[in-house]
Amino acid sequence: MTHIPKIIIKTIDPGNQRFGEVGDWFFDAEDNTITVFISRIDDWRSEIAVAIHEAYEAVACLAADVDQTDVDAFDKNFYLTHDSGEAGDDKAAPYFEQHKSATFIEQEVCSQLNLPWLKHSANCDDL
Repeated sequence: MTHIPKIIIKTIDPGNQRFGEVGDWFFDAEDNTITVFISRIDDWRSEIAVAIHEAYEAVACLAADVDQTDVDAFDKNFYLTHDSGEAGDDKAAPYFEQHKSATFIEQEVCSQLNLPWLKHSANCDDL
């Protein structure tokens, strides 16, 4: 990566998420563009916190040469075999460290927007 990619954030219906998550990202190497897909959430603060999480996670994965196909394959398998939890929280996730850092940033965004973490979590779980 020689320049930061263009980042596009799109808010979508939760039913249109690929893996049933509240946020997702896709990198188009040809256009050097990251598209972040955020589920519509009743509280805009949760939407922006998730958007920043996903954008950071995507850039961190690119910087660490974590291939998106590996991320997607892991996520797909995780959500087929688990009834709860978040794929990135699994230590076996190829992007575990990037996800952990993105979650730290997401928590800080919530704090700065006066959105308690438990309220944010409930906002994301209520979809």
